[in-house]
Amino acid sequence: MSTHNGSFDEDPDGDPRREADRGLAPDELPPRVPVAWIAGGLSAALLASLVAIGVLLWRAAPSELSGSMPDVRAGVHLLPVARELPEFHLRDQSGEPFERSRLEGRWSLLFFGYTSCPDVCPTTLQSLAQIKPELEAAGDVQVVFVSVDPARDPVERLREYVGFFDPSFEGVTGSKEEIDGLTGELGVYYAVRAPESDQPADAGYLVDHASSLFLIDPEARLHALLDDPRDGAAFVERLRRAQAVRRGSS
Repeated sequence: MSTHNGSFDEDPDGDPRREADRGLAPDELPPRVPVAWIAGGLSAALLASLVAIGVLLWRAAPSELSGSMPDVRAGVHLLPVARELPEFHLRDQSGEPFERSRLEGRWSLLFFGYTSCPDVCPTTLQSLAQIKPELEAAGDVQVVFVSVDPARDPVERLREYVGFFDPSFEGVTGSKEEIDGLTGELGVYYAVRAPESDQPADAGYLVDHASSLFLIDPEARLHALLDDPRDGAAFVERLRRAQAVRRGSS
């Protein structure tokens, strides 16, 4: 049906009602509103009502709740229930055992990568080094770099690598089986990428890995995932909010 200047000129569908109305003046014709328009109008009205109710409920909520939960859109992914880490057995950059007990009694940020990483690992560790005073003020948070490339990252290389960014950072590694045991429990993704066919034999290889930091609470439980800390001030704020939620629920 086509319209012109707001009135009906013709009825290609041959509607009998419209045929009967042809003897009437244009302003006397009864309106014919499509059913889809009616349904759409009702849906829009219902949606507007629901939005209005939601706004009223949000405004009526206690103000202290508004800042209690980290916003996942702001780079904090809080676990509904903290996940207890199992026992694991790795080695630190000095060759000493690094086990679950080394994560107890303080907050920890675990970052999984490898020393040959061309971008994400050095950028993340450098950013963490720059906000080290803020991490100490947030409960003496320790940084633990876990290498998922034990074939190229012996403890000597780890010691040199993490020490370049901050001597207090922990460098940790172990056998592939030991690393896989920990990454499997935490849900950490990593995968060795096959070298390109046109690369020389000694070109090495890349390892795809997660870029998130895993926040472990003082009871050695996985508490939250945090996005990269390139914006240091924002990262510290997200960290403190995540810590506050756990403290408030314990």
